[in-house]
Amino acid sequence: MLFSRVCLLVVVTPSRRDLLQAVAVGGTTGIAACLGGPAEDPIVARPNGSLPAGQHEWHTGLATDADGNDVLPVHHVYLFCRLADDPTDTDRDRLERALSSLERAAAWRSTGLFCTVGYSAQYFDRFDVPLRDVELPTPAELSEEIDKFPGGQPPDLDDADLFVHLASDEAAGVLAAEAALRGDRTTFNGTTMDGSLPDRVAIVDRRSGFVAPGLPAAKQAERAVEPLPDEPIDDQAPLWMGFRAGYRASQASETEVTIDTGPFAGGTVATLETFEVAVDLWYRDHDHAGRIELMFSPGHDPATVGSVGERLGSDPDNAAAADAIHDDLERAGKVGHAQKAARARVDGRPRLLRRDVNTVDFDVPGIHFLALSQSAADYVTVRNALAADDLPLPVGAPSVNGITQYLHATHRGVYLIPPRTDRSFPRPAGIRP
Repeated sequence: MLFSRVCLLVVVTPSRRDLLQAVAVGGTTGIAACLGGPAEDPIVARPNGSLPAGQHEWHTGLATDADGNDVLPVHHVYLFCRLADDPTDTDRDRLERALSSLERAAAWRSTGLFCTVGYSAQYFDRFDVPLRDVELPTPAELSEEIDKFPGGQPPDLDDADLFVHLASDEAAGVLAAEAALRGDRTTFNGTTMDGSLPDRVAIVDRRSGFVAPGLPAAKQAERAVEPLPDEPIDDQAPLWMGFRAGYRASQASETEVTIDTGPFAGGTVATLETFEVAVDLWYRDHDHAGRIELMFSPGHDPATVGSVGERLGSDPDNAAAADAIHDDLERAGKVGHAQKAARARVDGRPRLLRRDVNTVDFDVPGIHFLALSQSAADYVTVRNALAADDLPLPVGAPSVNGITQYLHATHRGVYLIPPRTDRSFPRPAGIRP
């Protein structure tokens, strides 16, 4: 495990800038930058148990923080692919052998590798029969409040047939897995690959992301992208806007976002959006207390939130804030992002399981926002709640509607993530009769 130790050391030292840049660039150059060479030896944790039925079931393999909140892997790569022709059984076999090779080589956890594959409505449209028992629309424009912030344009609506999401704490592990899928490596983590992406699959877009306390501050210190604020981003903040995310009480469970009927029972629906984040304006316009009001609610006391939300534990009390939203609006003339989202809960439970990470893919601060749900309609319901078109917000007043003024959606896609048994070029009716 020498190489794993070396790569992990890079993550926690100042030279982690090179590590993040390596993942953003990708390829064999990126692997060499992380490891100092094209290592064939294991670079991530080896398998040590059975795999869950759902590709999206990461929970048991994720680390948790001191409050019991899941901690996402540090490094993420998203590959967007088009299929030149209808998939054949040979294609299905080749893709399945490739994915199974990754699983034989790496543990299903953050120190190993997570790999999920999702399919768009465009993919399923090629078949003569409709997709069964899953609502999977083509992506569309949503709220103008977020899609077209001042100076922004409507988002690009992804037209990929499928996307592959790779995630690991180990940068070299993500890159080596990507290279193995592309067919550029014959081994991964010391294990021979039995397959790769079929020849008729073309990777048409590649995006990357990162999330961990201190990484946004490190990017700011390096002035890696612009525009960034002059005020220092807290060195414990995992995300650009300065606060923790993924509080356990504000997340749906994996069970709650799992499709429970039909041929794709055991799978889920993923909406993947990329946002530009106007981080410089966010810090310029508001002090810490003001940012808390707009991120959580005007009723959240900075003393109980802390510098990055660490004092909130596992429950930021967004449900209570949602109940107080009209009082907050009347008293403070503004509403918070989290309290708006909490209005979309069902019987007190969140609709979405979010896995969002930072990005610098487009040379500006950004967020890849991945939300899992039983239905794509659940995501739209939450986004409509965030737009807050139903609230009597002050007309023409800046910075009163949560964080929407500081986000601009640049890309959006919707994908079915089938259960593991049907992940390789599924048919609309699944593998079941």
